[in-house]
Amino acid sequence: MEARVQVRTAELAAANEKLNSVLSSITEAYAAFDSDWRFLAVNRVAEREVFGRPADELIGKIIWDEYPQTIGREVHQQYQRAVETGEPVHFETPSSIVPGTGMKYTHIPQRRIGGVLP
Repeated sequence: MEARVQVRTAELAAANEKLNSVLSSITEAYAAFDSDWRFLAVNRVAEREVFGRPADELIGKIIWDEYPQTIGREVHQQYQRAVETGEPVHFETPSSIVPGTGMKYTHIPQRRIGGVLP
């Protein structure tokens, strides 16, 4: 049993490494959040162009706590709409985080399985 656990752990670690490699190679800004709006992943482009901070300062933290100036603004409203409807949203708006910049956003909510987020 212990050998199977070790093999499976190694397989999961390899899959995680491959996923992280793919996500970090994306040339557009990318960030992922859990169902409580905690940062799960942020690529280098998003660090520079969207959040103005390195990923290791954001992972595990709630986006709305880290960037309260976004609450009630277009990004917050659209992200909330995506979660409520379960449908992706696409929009463009000036940044509330990095002054003088604008971004095109796409938010794809997590799929609910039996009414519960995986």
